[in-house]
Amino acid sequence: ELEERLAEVGHAAADAETRADDLAERLDRGFENYEEILEYLTDVTDDLDERVEALTGAVVDVRTEIRRVSAAEHDRQAVDDLRTAANRHGERTAACADCGATVDLGLLSRPHCPHCEATFVDFEPATGFFGSATLATGDRPALTEGADDAADPFDAGEGIED
Repeated sequence: ELEERLAEVGHAAADAETRADDLAERLDRGFENYEEILEYLTDVTDDLDERVEALTGAVVDVRTEIRRVSAAEHDRQAVDDLRTAANRHGERTAACADCGATVDLGLLSRPHCPHCEATFVDFEPATGFFGSATLATGDRPALTEGADDAADPFDAGEGIED
């Protein structure tokens, strides 16, 4: 009976040893898989970081271009307004209020004096028979008619630095 019990204990010990080996092997495979998953996630994160950097650069470039185009449109509109006012009064040229130089409104591409770079803000028609029209200078108002406080829709604080 003792030999029989000893044989059972031996089988149980061998079974326990087999189970322990299987568990150790399973644990090792789990950690190997864990390392593979961690490496995969690291690679994916690095790829996403590169894409975010590229998108951030593209957004900054688009914002810069929108500002440039908006400024050019603002200048074009200002020149059109000056030409329209001059046309209403039958004038083709006007004197710069700062330097007195004659400016041909048909050649004007920006609302700036080609001689002194003063910014034109208004057209003043000639007064009297011998007077000449004048382009008033100064700073244009920051907000134009119809503009609201959110002039730049991209400056909403999205966390993207210029």
